Amino acid sequence: MELYVGGCFQGKQRYVCEKKQIKKEEFMDEAVFGHCKTETEWVEYCSKYKGINHVHLLIRQLLEQGINSKTFLEQVVEKNPDIILICDEVGYGIVPLKKEDREYREVVGRTICMAAQKANHMERIIGGIGMVLKE
Repeated sequence: MELYVGGCFQGKQRYVCEKKQIKKEEFMDEAVFGHCKTETEWVEYCSKYKGINHVHLLIRQLLEQGINSKTFLEQVVEKNPDIILICDEVGYGIVPLKKEDREYREVVGRTICMAAQKANHMERIIGGIGMVLKE
């Protein structure tokens, strides 16, 4: 599994597509997040793709459905060990006022920490330029 993180609109998916010679259409994206009802459906659906873009938005969807994002991603990686995860960094800036927004931010952070530990490769993308954090 490979993990790519960075701020919003930093060219993460374009960078990964060029580096890995993958088309955008080979990534699961938020446009298709809404149709799965159970954790099993989510795992099967996500595992079919070469990568998942906007993992932070997927985590929000999973939270809304009461699905544990850490165990979910572990299952996806088990089914597809070569999957590429792309996630916005959401832990910077002002602490959200709403409790649910703070919880969401914490869940994203903890889930990405778990993914970073399990990743074979990790990069942070800033301005479309990758910095290798883990090889």
